[in-house]
Amino acid sequence: MNTHLPPIMSLRCFESAAKHLSFTLAAQDLFITQAAVSQHIRNLEQQVGAPLFVRHSRRLSLTEQGLAFLPYVSQSLTLLADGMQKVSLSSTTGALNISALPSFCSRWLVPRLWHFLDQYPEIEVRLTPSLQVVDLAQSDFDLAIRFGLGEYPNCDSEALMSDNLFPVCSPKLLESMKLANKSLASAPDLTQVTIINDFLTTNTSWNTWLRAAGYPALKLKDNLSISDASLAITAAVSGQGVTLARQSLVGEELANGQLVRLFETSIASDYGYFLVTAKNRPVSEKAQIFRRWLQQQIAKDGNLCPPLQRELANSKIETDN
Repeated sequence: MNTHLPPIMSLRCFESAAKHLSFTLAAQDLFITQAAVSQHIRNLEQQVGAPLFVRHSRRLSLTEQGLAFLPYVSQSLTLLADGMQKVSLSSTTGALNISALPSFCSRWLVPRLWHFLDQYPEIEVRLTPSLQVVDLAQSDFDLAIRFGLGEYPNCDSEALMSDNLFPVCSPKLLESMKLANKSLASAPDLTQVTIINDFLTTNTSWNTWLRAAGYPALKLKDNLSISDASLAITAAVSGQGVTLARQSLVGEELANGQLVRLFETSIASDYGYFLVTAKNRPVSEKAQIFRRWLQQQIAKDGNLCPPLQRELANSKIETDN
C-alpha cells in the first residue's frame, strides 16, 4: 500500500478542476498557470495509479476513480483548513490587526497601549489608523473600533464607550481676546470667535449644545472644518478657535492646561465607540483578550456602556493599576 501522501497543491488542483471540469478555470481559481495544473494532475494520477479525468477535446469529465476519490480529497482539505483555523483562533501569540479612527488612536488608545503590551508581550499589535470604514469580511483585520451609531453591514458591533461634548479653547485665545477687550464669559460670546468642527461634530451638535445652554437661536461662525477630530483639537490648542470636543479625546490637554473648558454645559454625543467584528467569523482569542483589556481601560474613565459595566462587574477579571 502506498502511504506516501501527495502534495497539498496537487490535491487542491484536483478538487478545483473537478469542481469546474476545466484545467483553465482551476488555474484561475488557484492563481497558477494552466500548465501547472495539468502537471499537478498528471503527478497525482501517477501516484494514485489511475486516471482521474477523461480529457475530451473541449471539456473534462471525471473517471470512476476520480468520482470515488473526490469526496475524500474535499473532506481532507476542509478538515485541514478547519484545524488550522481552530489552532490559529486559540493562539495567544502572533499579530492582532486593529483598525481605528486616527483621533481615537492618537489621543486615547496609544497612550494606554503600553499597558496591554506589558501584560501580553506575546501578542504583536498592528494598529492601522484610518478614516475609512474597512470591510472586515474581506480584510485581515481582527477587529475595528468605530465612532458612530453601531450599525455596520455584515458586522457584529458592541457598544464600548459613550461620550460627552463641551466647548474648549486654548488659554492663548482667551489672552488674545482679553487684550482686545473681549471675553468668552457666556455662550453669546462664541459669536466672536472661529468655530472649529470635525466632520462628526457638526452644526447639529452645536445646535444641540446651544439649546442645552439656553441659547437656541444663537448663530455661530462655522468657518473651519477638519476631517480628523485630533487635528481639530490641535487647531484649538494653537489658539485658532473654539471646538466642541469629545471628553474622551481632550483629557490630557485639559489636565496640562493646553485647553480649558469654557462652560459647565455639556451634552451627550449622538455617537459612541463600538467594537466591531466580521459577522459569521469566529473571534480569535487574541481579539477577545484585547476586548477585555479595552473594557477595563474604559471602565477606569467611567464611560463604559451599561451592559459592559454589568459584565465587567460580574467577571473575575481584575483591572491593572
